[in-house]
Amino acid sequence: MKKTLTQQVEDKLNQPTVRVGPKQKVVPPKLTDAEMNHLIFVMMKPMRDANRKKLGGGVVQKNWTKMSKAERAVNV
Repeated sequence: MKKTLTQQVEDKLNQPTVRVGPKQKVVPPKLTDAEMNHLIFVMMKPMRDANRKKLGGGVVQKNWTKMSKAERAVNV
């Protein structure tokens, strides 16, 4: 996502809280699909990093059934 779009998301989230109706419910800002996807991507980064660390770096692991016996012994 471009810097300008990232800045737009931050600006929308930093706007003052809007309350509507007799119960004064908080109304979330209107985000486009691209902005929502970017926001979710940014929020999930710590989880992606933790999973990458847990699974041994950024290396994609072979399926257990596709490994040789020697490779299985190393991974156990």
